[in-house]
Amino acid sequence: MVDLLGHAGLLDQAYQLIMSMGVKPDLTMWRTTLGAYRIHGHVTLAEQVIEHLVELKAQEGGLCLLLSIYHSAGNLEKIETFCL
Repeated sequence: MVDLLGHAGLLDQAYQLIMSMGVKPDLTMWRTTLGAYRIHGHVTLAEQVIEHLVELKAQEGGLCLLLSIYHSAGNLEKIETFCL
């Protein structure tokens, strides 16, 4: 459901759905959400998701590619902090 909302551009609703779930969101849920934010170019919302990923210690190559959203926004230090 989160993936559908994200691809439809309903990013706030996708985030609210995740936050209202009775279980703790996992890496896959956050990566899916971050991907949707990248597609739609929402840097501010992506920052919220990245905080959750950092919490999960989810540093890996594929995730760093998703963080390329920051490159287009000129926020390279966020990428360096997370991926290095």
